[in-house]
Amino acid sequence: MRNFFYFFRTAYDVGFKRILGRLLYEIKIIFLKFLPEKVILFVFRIDKKTPKFKEILSTLKTVKISKKENFLNPGKISFSFLNQKEILYIPIQWNEDKYSQLWRFNLHYFEWNRKFLEKKLRTGKWPYDPKFLRLLINDWIDNNKLGTGDGWHSYTISLRIRSWILFFRICPDLLNQKII
Repeated sequence: MRNFFYFFRTAYDVGFKRILGRLLYEIKIIFLKFLPEKVILFVFRIDKKTPKFKEILSTLKTVKISKKENFLNPGKISFSFLNQKEILYIPIQWNEDKYSQLWRFNLHYFEWNRKFLEKKLRTGKWPYDPKFLRLLINDWIDNNKLGTGDGWHSYTISLRIRSWILFFRICPDLLNQKII
């Protein structure tokens, strides 16, 4: 009797609309397994077009990075997020408590990486040596243990992966096995 009460209490909390929506979803999944793809596309009026992001990625041009260039580790780098400028030394302390969590999130996003690429694509010149970005990505990999710290928050992961994919799509020469 007690379990029966809990079941109805849970159903009441979830709500009739959500339960009905879930049932309709499950029924739709069962029917979609048996219908041919052409019928599904016609019934749901789905256009089989290339997603917009694929069109954008196909227009990007890759950049060749000279292997002869000598790249020296600068030892420090300056970041400015949320009107707070900080100089960080390599290896970077990615989860330093003296910065706010939002500032650390901005550091982990690698959105600054995308601005770096946009400047290259706009002006044709690198603001810094692109190998430096690979150094920072390798530093991130080395100093962020799996599942620990702000870098493994779902939001920072989603933005960082997008930024890294864009960077390595444009600069495939900088990929290495550790990054892959």
